[in-house]
Amino acid sequence: MSLKSVLPSLLFLFVSFSSCSRFTEMQIQGNWIAAEVLQNNLPMENLPKEEIQLTFDNGKYEYNGTLKYKEAGHYSISTPYLYTTDTLKGKNEEKVVEILNLASDSLELRMMQGEDELILVMVRPRK
Repeated sequence: MSLKSVLPSLLFLFVSFSSCSRFTEMQIQGNWIAAEVLQNNLPMENLPKEEIQLTFDNGKYEYNGTLKYKEAGHYSISTPYLYTTDTLKGKNEEKVVEILNLASDSLELRMMQGEDELILVMVRPRK
C-alpha cells in the first residue's frame, strides 16, 4: 500500500474529526457583549450594542437584548450550530443559530430574522 493510496483516507479522517470538535461548550462559557451587529452585511448604527449580552454557564444561558428583551434556558452545541431553548416564556421553543467563529476573546453568530440575515459579533467584557 503506497502513501498516495492512504493519503486521501487520512485527509478525510483528519477533516472529519477536526470539524466535529471545532467549537466546544468549554470555549463558549462565560460572558459576552455585542461589539457589532450586521443586518444583511450592513452595520446597525443606532443600536445600543452594550445592551446585548449573553452568558453561558454549564448548559444554561441568559440573553439580554435591546428594549429589555430577555431569554434564559438551556443550550447545546453541535458544530457549527448553537441550540437554545428559552424557558422563560413557557413555550420551550428551540432556536438554532450558526457559530461562524469562536475564539477565546470573540464569538460570531449568524441568524435569520424573517428575510434578513443578522451577524452578531461578540467579545468578552473588559474587567
